[in-house]
Amino acid sequence: ACSRSRQLVFHESLLLGMSGLALSEAARRTLVAICDTIIGRLSEEEERDLLRYKTGVDEAQVRAYCRSSASDLGVPQAFEAKVARFVPPDKCAEIATLLSTMSSRPGMFALFGKLRPFFELSRQDREACLKCLATSSIGLKRKALLALKGVIATQAFGRDARQVNPHNVDPSKNSMWAALGYDGPAPADQVREAASAAGRDEFMFSMINATISRDTVLSYDVVIVGSGCGGAVAAAELARAGKRVLVLEKGGYRTRAEMTGVEGDAMDSLYERGALMSTEDTSVLLMAGSTFGGGSAVNWGCS
Repeated sequence: ACSRSRQLVFHESLLLGMSGLALSEAARRTLVAICDTIIGRLSEEEERDLLRYKTGVDEAQVRAYCRSSASDLGVPQAFEAKVARFVPPDKCAEIATLLSTMSSRPGMFALFGKLRPFFELSRQDREACLKCLATSSIGLKRKALLALKGVIATQAFGRDARQVNPHNVDPSKNSMWAALGYDGPAPADQVREAASAAGRDEFMFSMINATISRDTVLSYDVVIVGSGCGGAVAAAELARAGKRVLVLEKGGYRTRAEMTGVEGDAMDSLYERGALMSTEDTSVLLMAGSTFGGGSAVNWGCS
């Protein structure tokens, strides 16, 4: 704890690291092909089998699910935007290199023994190539597929794609969710009523960001970096002791009204690197909170 007054200087411009995913047209076609291989339209036989299995679910929703590909859901574009926004430049370069390699005949021959670009292969051959990555004795190959598959699946099922999916049968429901028995997040007014009935009234915090429009000098007794479980408790105790406390949080502050209840939106706005951060070998996904409240905002229901 600091007993002396400290001065903070806020400057108008902050240098932020920028990520970017630079893809050639061929690499982009390969990305589309990979997405449509992992989330692809099912055959008529596969559709009939799934309809026999999915009893008690609206048949029209199941058919829409079976006929929707990643391209129908806008997954390739969402993948590219997500990676460009959240993935560090060196990792973006690795993804671009892999996609470029799979876009060329020499690259495909070196990786899979195929003499055609990945996007020119049949569905069966594309699936075989991805299985080759999954079962490879080379860790980097397995790591690459795991990373691609995770982002693609999240963008297919974690986003509300009813507005873009041409196979969606009911504008009030996302067929990709409805076929799985999930109706989607509750409406905002229903959430608000339930919270009020449970006595969970929302406390509105004040942020000084909007009041700062130029270089500014502020004076506080204590500055705490991070508003998570540790920082929040320390700030509360110091404020109770009469100290002037400033809490710095790199994540955004979102009120209950700003929460959509859609998983993909939450990952983008509440988690470090959009929930794409993992250990170096990608074996463990690090779901770290990066928002006002830190880990306490995303893990409060886990205890």
